[in-house]
Amino acid sequence: IASRNPDLLRRAYQYFVELGMERQAKECLAWAMQFEGKFAEAGHLFVELSDFEHASHCFWEGECWAELQHISLHCGEIQSTVANFMCSNDADPKVIRDFSISYMRWIHQNLIEDPSNQWLSILREYVRRLLAQSNTSMFSKDEWTLFANGLEQIYEKGIGAFLVDAGHCYYFANDYPSAIKCWELAANTKIRE
Repeated sequence: IASRNPDLLRRAYQYFVELGMERQAKECLAWAMQFEGKFAEAGHLFVELSDFEHASHCFWEGECWAELQHISLHCGEIQSTVANFMCSNDADPKVIRDFSISYMRWIHQNLIEDPSNQWLSILREYVRRLLAQSNTSMFSKDEWTLFANGLEQIYEKGIGAFLVDAGHCYYFANDYPSAIKCWELAANTKIRE
């Protein structure tokens, strides 16, 4: 496992199969698949082995949100909350509000430190859902301001693409100076009509 070599792990898998050592064989196969980037398959094998820590890692890496949600009782708060959000109804404003509060708390606690591919996907989906509500009265001006503040915090973590979206949230809150500030900072002064 330490070598992270899937070929060696597949050989070990064959060896354990021949010896009738099913658990060790599955472990080797799961690790080989993880190192090959077959995260869903590896995660399912880890679940069969009741190794939920490695299963949740695989499902997170592979962005297998439904699988992660399925084992969410065995996951940490962040993984569980994200899986539930990603598998939830797009238009549910309560889900968007709750997720906003959670991710802002995680940022404040420095629990989201790097803009991994998974976090970029999660935040893109969050922003897509959030901005899809722009023509509705689901959110108050204060809530739009809260959402904008959260997206600005993401910007401060080094994910600049969401600063434009923060500007849109300020715009929906009728806070035009803050919207313009965000757009100018993001080098995007296109005003939404």
